[in-house]
Amino acid sequence: MLVQFLIVCTTTLLFGVAQAGVTPNFNFNQPHDINDRTPCCVDRLTTLTCSRMRINTPAKFSKRCANDPDFALIQCCSSCFDRRSSLSSEKYNLVVRRHLEDPMKATCIDRRGGDWCQKMAKRENYWQDASFSTIGGCGAFPSAFRECRNTCGYCSATMQMTVVKYDFQLATSTQRCDIKTYFARTDDEMRKKHSPARKEFDPLARLTWKRPKDTDYFVVEDHNYEDFM
Repeated sequence: MLVQFLIVCTTTLLFGVAQAGVTPNFNFNQPHDINDRTPCCVDRLTTLTCSRMRINTPAKFSKRCANDPDFALIQCCSSCFDRRSSLSSEKYNLVVRRHLEDPMKATCIDRRGGDWCQKMAKRENYWQDASFSTIGGCGAFPSAFRECRNTCGYCSATMQMTVVKYDFQLATSTQRCDIKTYFARTDDEMRKKHSPARKEFDPLARLTWKRPKDTDYFVVEDHNYEDFM
């Protein structure tokens, strides 16, 4: 009886969700390319634009920072949570918990619909095309965050938890994040960024050139070519 009751409840839940036009993601093992990554907290509308909004309409700006995750974490994140303020970390964590991590409060839906987002996440259909392969998938932040937040795991729903790591210190680090970076650089990426670039092997650089007298051309002096093997 208990099993039948659970099956009926689950069926009713799925039917109700489908009727509402929201397709949840119940696949716990779906691979993601953003696992444990931290989205960068920068002003993608530019710092100048965000600063003007904060100065001209401070009450409206503060309200959007507290209640609109798209605005707070994508468009004007750095201005909403100024790293120079001691209160910003707490405000950032509050917005993340309320709108993204708490499955009872978060509005965790796919604006494009579950089918469309599943194809994007798996790079199916036209996402297989070369022109989309580098920008497709759940790592296509911020578009994936805005359009496929549920499927990609940017938020918590009834039967799934967010797969990204919202960390204020990483998200606001000027060393790990900038306007061209979607996710905070990992330790390995930081080491590669600061490691000296390897010079490309150029065999001509090891040759000795000689210009014969009274000529306008150069010739290569004799070399032991085994040096290049």
